[in-house]
Amino acid sequence: MNDKFEKLEAAWLKAKTEDERYKIELELEKLAEENPDNFTKAFKNSINNSIRAAQELAIKEQLKPISKIISIAYIAKEYFGKSREWLYQRINGYNVNGKPARFTEDELTTLNNALKEVGKTISSINISY
Repeated sequence: MNDKFEKLEAAWLKAKTEDERYKIELELEKLAEENPDNFTKAFKNSINNSIRAAQELAIKEQLKPISKIISIAYIAKEYFGKSREWLYQRINGYNVNGKPARFTEDELTTLNNALKEVGKTISSINISY
């Protein structure tokens, strides 16, 4: 069911005309009638995937202004004990071992604390003679 739903969903997104979308919607309705429980599960799965993708994009967009200013490698090493690549995998949602890399709640907290700490350090600097 999940595969059929995903294929129809992808086709709907690629459809260029209302007629194409309508035909796909009819197929989706048939799937829903055949097995309402599995259709609901597939639909919820699709919604959850969309939410995760939006969250990952939001993290990436929020970090965009500072990624040119501060060292991502420094944050990865000092705050996570990991490589720059590890942090970029999570920021960009790259696939690692067949799954998209994501931040855990604890990792997001660590990242937020790291950014605040780096910001405090920068703002405390006052260059003088």
